[in-house]
Amino acid sequence: MNRPSRLLMGGVLLLIAAVGPGVMTAAAQEETVAEVPAAVAPEPVETSGGAVTVGDAKISQDELRLRLRPLTLQQLEVEAKAWQSLVQAKAEEISRAEIASRSTARRWHRS
Repeated sequence: MNRPSRLLMGGVLLLIAAVGPGVMTAAAQEETVAEVPAAVAPEPVETSGGAVTVGDAKISQDELRLRLRPLTLQQLEVEAKAWQSLVQAKAEEISRAEIASRSTARRWHRS
């Protein structure tokens, strides 16, 4: 598995791990947001489908963990689906490239 795939898979696994114990109540989220200065907590960019963390596939695990912490269970489910779609698209891209490579190699062996 290449580095981008490992990073994406790591992000998905981190997201799944965060869903269980990391879900906060709305009141706790409001308190957390109120405690963090605006300069320290930039607003995440929302992507299509409502996901806010998949805009940067190279996001560090630490930053991803911090961005996921205040999300509700429903928001985490949206994030998990978006990351899964990103991983699936990358896996399909890698598969197509590998098929093309093997096809080219077979043609060269026949020649």
